[in-house]
Amino acid sequence: MKLRKFNVMPALLLAGLTLGVISCGDKKEKEEAEKPMTSVEQKNKFEEAGLAVVNAINPEDFQYLVDEAKFVYNKYTGIGEEYDPSALLMFAFGCLQEITETQLTRTGQDAPVTSREGSLTVTTYNENFRKLYKFSNFTGHFTAGETAWVKSENKFSDLQLAFKDQNGADCTLTLSTDGKGVPVHFDTDKEFQMYNLDTATNTRQDYYQTTYSVVEVPQTLILSLKTGREEHVCLTLNPDLTEMQAEDFDLSKDSYSFTASLKVEKYVFNIEKIMYSPAKPAEISVKALVGNVPVASFSMKSSNMNADNTSLLAAKDVTLDVDLAGQIQIKGTCADALRFIGLIKEAEDNNSKESTFKSKINQANDLIDLGVYYDGGKLEQAKVKLEVFEDKAKGLWYCEPVIYFADGTAYSTFEAFFNETDFADLINAAQELVAKFGAMVNDSEKK
Repeated sequence: MKLRKFNVMPALLLAGLTLGVISCGDKKEKEEAEKPMTSVEQKNKFEEAGLAVVNAINPEDFQYLVDEAKFVYNKYTGIGEEYDPSALLMFAFGCLQEITETQLTRTGQDAPVTSREGSLTVTTYNENFRKLYKFSNFTGHFTAGETAWVKSENKFSDLQLAFKDQNGADCTLTLSTDGKGVPVHFDTDKEFQMYNLDTATNTRQDYYQTTYSVVEVPQTLILSLKTGREEHVCLTLNPDLTEMQAEDFDLSKDSYSFTASLKVEKYVFNIEKIMYSPAKPAEISVKALVGNVPVASFSMKSSNMNADNTSLLAAKDVTLDVDLAGQIQIKGTCADALRFIGLIKEAEDNNSKESTFKSKINQANDLIDLGVYYDGGKLEQAKVKLEVFEDKAKGLWYCEPVIYFADGTAYSTFEAFFNETDFADLINAAQELVAKFGAMVNDSEKK
């Protein structure tokens, strides 16, 4: 077996999996009816759930968007046909010019700093400027005419492009915000401007300009594509940065939260909650749906988060909830995520010492409790933990996640469990799905 470096992301995944059980009917009867499943039965269950997700996706649902994207690119950008996009380009350039020229403000000058370069005395001067980028500047309505984009003279609070699609129907692409924003620093650029050298006094003056760039993050941002009243795409972002103490992120002081939703035809991906606050519970929750039917969900909670701007997040009592198609649930806990990751690293640093390596992995296993459940049941059908293996050719030790089945018949590495032979139907279905999407895109390009 090959020596493998244990990846941090799988470590985080193992560090805290738990899922609230979904059940219906009489729970007691269901518990009594449950029996330990063999490894073969569990493979079948995983493949069944995977097929449910793959089969829920129909490439034909995206045909209109693929055709429209190709049509718009060829028709309205001036690439495929003779069309004048200058109104849009001038608008974009004008917004950038406004940001650069009118939103750049001087904020002060640093005290001069004197240093020596051999026999030369150098004095450095630096002026500070603040550049503000505002989403609210990007507003206006444009209509695609016969040969060119035309900008309305009226004032609007959003940015909208109106055009005909490949079928001659009226379409609108709209970007809107709530008009409110929180300034957030994202870049600092220090540029050399000029210098003065006086050989008589053996002195030099260096002049710099530092630009502190800030973006005004809206509290609500919505991007929507519609044909008439039918909405094909809607992206909604809701970052809440109102509790930031300053324009720079400070994990030791600030609280943040974020929600988002992406809808493409009937497919929905929701970030239902991302919430962080120092020394308080933190939470992440996401869900994917087809129509109103959930196909996958993921959530993670930590009872206590402590962080500063130089160290990793120290998450205590982590739980992470995973559900796939309502058929597979994985649940567990990790008492200390940061310590878990640290033990893995310590083991890797001692991978030539069998006893030390095994001791570190055993300590890591003591921090996690991870189980696999099916159909919302209460019976733990499998347990996952780290197992130590030897690379005899190199004389080194490594670890891998291993599945222990509840019936006690066997255990398996992830690689051996999820093999191409036993999951051939799922692999073939996924490959067929990808091929259909590829064929759809290629056919659209030929039109």
